Amino acid sequence: MLNVGAAQDSFFEQAAAAGLTLPMGSPIKVMLGFEHKRFAAPALNNMHAAANWFEELDTPAATDFKKRWHAKFPSEPYINDMGYNAYVALYMYQMLVEGAKSTKLPDLRKVIDKGGACIEAPEGQICIDPKSHHTSHHMRLISVDAQHHVHVDKDFGVIQPYWLGQIGCDLTKRNDKEQYSPDRLPKRT
Repeated sequence: MLNVGAAQDSFFEQAAAAGLTLPMGSPIKVMLGFEHKRFAAPALNNMHAAANWFEELDTPAATDFKKRWHAKFPSEPYINDMGYNAYVALYMYQMLVEGAKSTKLPDLRKVIDKGGACIEAPEGQICIDPKSHHTSHHMRLISVDAQHHVHVDKDFGVIQPYWLGQIGCDLTKRNDKEQYSPDRLPKRT
């Protein structure tokens, strides 16, 4: 179930008022919508998510990034994953352009295809996989407590997009423009 708009506000407030304490999971409640900051505690108690970025991440690189971000955008209440991922995407692109000494797609792909297309990001080092051109991310299982503090329950480390190469996606050999899904996998060559 994914509530949107006013329905989510009333759901979480009503669930908390009714004493509903079932664990919840959401890909957007913490990192995108930062409801744990917007709703009164304990509305998001026991909310869980897998995340590469959340503002409560406490590493030296994350702390430095947050300091610089809030200095530039002091009225922003929370650095959500859309803002974070846009920041990272710009630095990934910069790394590719500098490596290729070009902005042309074939030249950028050559940098990716030879491997080592990595940057140090606030979440940790992330790299573009040469076969799939998908990005690795440092993933963590997080949860929100009754006071709306975010905790890391499990650190999975860097997750590589290995499965795409294993099922046949290899952009170094074939310039696919398909969007693969579990029910529509690439044809092996």
